[in-house]
Amino acid sequence: MHGMRNLALLPNGLRAKFVAAFACMSILPFLVCLYLVTTFVFPYVDSIWLTSSIILITMLISFCGFNIMEEIVSSIIALSRDARRLAAHSRARLEPPAARDEVAAIKESLSMLAEDVERKTLKMKQLETMDEKIGIFTERAIREILSEELKRASIFQRPCAIIIARFRSTPATDAILRDEAHSFSAVSSLAGLVKGFAAGIEKIGRMGPCGVCLILPECSRQQANELAAKIGGGAKTLNWGGLSAMADWHPEIVLTVASAPVDGLDPALLIQRCLSASLAET
Repeated sequence: MHGMRNLALLPNGLRAKFVAAFACMSILPFLVCLYLVTTFVFPYVDSIWLTSSIILITMLISFCGFNIMEEIVSSIIALSRDARRLAAHSRARLEPPAARDEVAAIKESLSMLAEDVERKTLKMKQLETMDEKIGIFTERAIREILSEELKRASIFQRPCAIIIARFRSTPATDAILRDEAHSFSAVSSLAGLVKGFAAGIEKIGRMGPCGVCLILPECSRQQANELAAKIGGGAKTLNWGGLSAMADWHPEIVLTVASAPVDGLDPALLIQRCLSASLAET
């Protein structure tokens, strides 16, 4: 009875498909079974109980099939409502999808959300968000980009990771990095190192006074850890330009990883986890 009440609330397109599926899976086989029983069993069976049992079993199987279909449709409707709600709250004020049924509505809603995220990302790149001297995003921009990438990862249930590379704090290193020209040279070299391990879809930006953040869409925590290890290996043989000639310049690069959804979906929290880990290792 509960399933029948819910059936009346379904959208027209989905309700028609549901009724058709139920008819094909339950009613039609039941009618065929009833015809076979009345035609070939009733004339030759003395006991009405055997025949009644066959009919009852058939009805029970049909009812179970109906309940399974009702559960599937309920899940689809719940997912559709979530997708519509996300689309309705989009900052781009997207129009609600005009799909024929809930299954198509899910596809349209998620498609519009993906386009909205991409549009915002492109709009941000059009602003003055680049550190032109180094050729990477500013810290503010990379934080915004991370926020959008995490939204995309949440919507499509995909992984996303970040790597933050920083200089280990030592008296000698800190003294050199306090000089503006030396700091710029150090960050430029560090950014160049990280860029060398980027395949194309990754995004690189400043993080803190002398740090670099690498955003890795579609990247698991394990993959991010493997990449961080490669970057660390490259740092050991990196040519730091004019800094290499300084007697006190022996930097050690600290690389920390955070990933979504393991470490959460809040961009500030993921960055803070990396920075806190960096400080703990210092």
